[in-house]
This record gives sequence, C-alpha cells and structure tokens, in this order.
Amino acid sequence: MSKRQPPRRTSGSRSANRNHRPKSTGPSKPLLAAKLVVAVADEIDRGEPLRAEIAASLLAADAYPHHWADPESIRPATAILSLLAPLRDPPLLSEGFALAVALKSLDPEDDDVVAAADETTKKLRFLGGRGPSWSGNEIGEPDYVGAWRVRDLWGDQETVYLGFRYGDDVPVHTIAFVIDRVDGGGELVDAFVAGTERELRDAWEQEQAENPDADLMTFEELSLDAAGVLLLDGLEGVDETYGEQISEDGLDTLGLLESRARLIFPHVDAEGWDERTESPYTSELDDLETWQEVAARFTTSPEFAAATDTSQLAADRIAKYAFDRGLGGVARISPNVAAALLLDALPGIELTGDQVVELASTGPATVRAWTTFASRMLELPERALEVSLRVLGEAEEDFAELLANPPLPSLGERLVDLMEADGVDLLDDDAAQSWITEFEALDQHARELRTGPVSLDPTDPRGE
Repeated sequence: MSKRQPPRRTSGSRSANRNHRPKSTGPSKPLLAAKLVVAVADEIDRGEPLRAEIAASLLAADAYPHHWADPESIRPATAILSLLAPLRDPPLLSEGFALAVALKSLDPEDDDVVAAADETTKKLRFLGGRGPSWSGNEIGEPDYVGAWRVRDLWGDQETVYLGFRYGDDVPVHTIAFVIDRVDGGGELVDAFVAGTERELRDAWEQEQAENPDADLMTFEELSLDAAGVLLLDGLEGVDETYGEQISEDGLDTLGLLESRARLIFPHVDAEGWDERTESPYTSELDDLETWQEVAARFTTSPEFAAATDTSQLAADRIAKYAFDRGLGGVARISPNVAAALLLDALPGIELTGDQVVELASTGPATVRAWTTFASRMLELPERALEVSLRVLGEAEEDFAELLANPPLPSLGERLVDLMEADGVDLLDDDAAQSWITEFEALDQHARELRTGPVSLDPTDPRGE
C-alpha cells in the first residue's frame, strides 16, 4: 500500500527554515521569531490542535541533532521556545502563542519546557496575542482509540499506525512509525502523520485490489501492549543511534510521536506482550544454543542434501551470521536477508585464497539451499520462496566482486568479534564494559594490532 500520506505543509519546511534563519543575534531575534512562525503559519489552525502539533514537531526537529550530540543540553522544544520569546510582529502574536502552547504539549513533563512555554505565552499575551480555543488543556491529550499494523510476510518491515481522536465528533487521526528488521533487531526508520482511520482502511482496500503482491502483506489490528512495546523499542533505538537511521520526515514527526508515546506508555504492560511468542518469524532453530548446532541442522536437511555445489565452509558462515545477527529469528528469511547472506555473510577479509576459491564456486548454491530450508522451517508459501530466490539470483551478479574485494568491517563489528573470541558474554553488561575498558587502556598501536584494518565512518557523531 502507499506508505506515506504526509501532513499538509507549505513551502516552509525544515529546509526552508534553515535557509531563512539569520545568523546574527541581538536585534535580529524578533525577525527570527517572525520567520519561524511564518514558516509554519499554515499548519497552525486555531480550531485544529493536531496541525499546531505538526508545526511544533517540525520546528523541534532542527534541535534534535544538537540534543543527541549533548544529552545534557536543553530539550528541543525548549530550544525553539527560546527563539519565539522575542516575537513582536502583531499579526503573528496569536500564531506564536498557539505554537508555544503546542511546543509545551510535546514535552509537558519537562519542567524547563513548561516554564519556557509559560513565560513565552505570558509575554505574547501581554503584547496582544490570544490563545486558540484548545490552548487550555486539550492539545496533546487526545483519546487513544486503537492501533493497526501493516507488515510484509517476511518481516523485513512493519508500519504501525496509532489512532487518536480529539473528541467524539472529530475523525480519528493516525500517526505512523516504520520498523525495519532487515538487520535483525528492528530500527525505527520513519514516522509520519498518516491521515484518518477511514483513509487508512480505504488505502489498504485499494492496495489489495491493485497490487498483485498484496497477498504477501498483512493488515491487522494491534493490541495496545504490542504497539507500545514496538514504539518504546523503536524510540530507544533512535536515541542510541543518534537518529542516524531515521528519515528526514521521521525526524520532523519525532516530537509528535514522542508526545503520543507519553500518552500511551502508562497504560502499556511491557511484560504482557512478548514479541517472540507472537512473531511468525521464529522457529525451532531459535532454541538451539550455538551456531554450530544451527549449521548441523542445516547440513543434515533435505534441502542441503538435494543441492549441488554446496560446502561446509559456506554453511558454517551462513549459520553463524544468522545465529549472531538474530535477524528477528535465526531462520527468518526474506529477499533482503537472502541477499545479505550472500553479500555480507560469505565475503570477508580473513579468508584465505583457497577459501575464496571454494566460496566462489559453492556460496550461491549454499545460500539458495539455506533460503529453501529456512522457508520450510517458517512454513512460508511457495510464492514467497520464489521471490526470495529471484532476488538472490540478481544479487549473485555482485558476489564475485565482493568476494574478491571484501569491504572492511566497521570498528564496532570488529570489537564484537574480538570480545566473542576472548570468551566475553555479550549479554553481560559488566563483562562487556570491563573488556572495553581494558581495550581502551591499550596504546593506539596495540589496539590497531588487535583490530586490524577497519572502516571508520567520519560522519558518525559518536566517533572521532
């Protein structure tokens, strides 16, 4: 189905805000405040609190990167409120008042945000600004009405829609977030305002009628506990990765999504919904304790026996990759996962020349056998397997080049490998931290000897 039904916006988007912001301070602050309000003026509808929330979230997005770089810095909503306080343009005072109230609604539990919003509205009221009809206690507190999920059959991606309503006579609006699971754990990669519940259901019906692959997707109602756990995990991941995986639209909507999260989390039983027990992507392979056991199950399977040009080396690398990465379930397979097994699991700088030659001739067939094996373990329909094998065939064009010239591992990946080689239990935080402390105590030459060549991403705000 069509994923995005974006909120209505003017040309005053985040990029426009950046382009028009004056760099100086002092006398230009009132002008800056006016430009901020003008940029989102069309979103501030005095009778529609949701649109004001969208505008506030849009502006707060500019402050998130600074907040992630320095978690002790002021909250994004507070940063924008500090720019609104000098507003002096009479035609914009009421819009500025509404925006200040909306910014407060994004983070009502933060004392600094509340104090800054109250001070700003006090100043704007003194100058003649008037609050909208919803400025008392309605904005930021809609009623939760339900949740829905669209996901593909393989589990690569799922979109969760949270439904809320401002009063019985107002249509249900939905705010969506997208979880990507290709790499296993699940990352919140996008968020957006998706329209009304009726529009959501109409879009799904149209998708079923027009998309020949619609049978490889599901649309289902989701419990509050399930939606809450998925959202909580997603938001924690955004903070842990400094937002590096989230799209620009997702960043624009993040403040609004966090606001809605604060509404539902007190009612979520995080222990009452175990994603593993409800996931269709887990199998008996998840009960095995080592990757060697996984490899043994695979190499004794009818799929491996029926295939030609396979090898134990390729089977071991595939099993270890699937076991270590989790992938939402050891056997979870999809077109993207199948391609990753071929292009990520098999190549490696540690391979000897003879191993490269062996994998060049046996790798593709072994991955095809694993894809068929995993599809059977998960009882996937035949057509799902056909799609995975087709994409895998397309990926084989790049396999020989990657095998001959494998990319360097990231520093993080290499450190995990070293910890495992040293017998560190990665689930033991104290043990992992102790190992990291000892590693960081080594001089640079000693660290480089241990890690070998690694890829350093200069855009990573966490590194140097």
